[in-house]
Amino acid sequence: MKTPHSSSQQQGMALPTVMALSVLGSVLLIAQWQSLAMAESMGQRAQIRWQLEQHALQALLTSAEQLQRQGCQPATCQPLSGKLGTVAEWQTQSQWAHSVTLDEGIQRLVWLEAWPVQTPLPSADAAWVYRLTALVSNQQGQSLGWQAVWQPSAPVPSSAQPALQLGDFNRLLALSP
Repeated sequence: MKTPHSSSQQQGMALPTVMALSVLGSVLLIAQWQSLAMAESMGQRAQIRWQLEQHALQALLTSAEQLQRQGCQPATCQPLSGKLGTVAEWQTQSQWAHSVTLDEGIQRLVWLEAWPVQTPLPSADAAWVYRLTALVSNQQGQSLGWQAVWQPSAPVPSSAQPALQLGDFNRLLALSP
């Protein structure tokens, strides 16, 4: 049997319990909003990085296709320092870039370097190995670089050339920041 005193104690405990649960629910809701905002921010950064990567890879492919069609004499494709391995180091070499383009707010710098092949040649047309480097930057100052090593096959008429694919590069790697 309940006494009037025990029922007033239960009613007195109900309000603080409801308030505590309300505060806890609010804190959890705010934490979830922060988590969603952080996830959205990470997704946007990943999307920007992916877009920059696509621009860099396309610049490498375009440069290799131009080399395949027109060639590049070693005098115009002088090797730079072999110690250039990061985006920051390549940014200091912008005056030596083979081509610079600005499109859709993206700046593309491309370097072409030619080295003579040191092994027996499969054909006289394959006498050079190229190191192609593409560095892309957006208006927000984010930069990303990719590099490829490529040895062209024998030149063929433009009409018979298949489109170059990323798999046609001997080596392909992202530059460190």
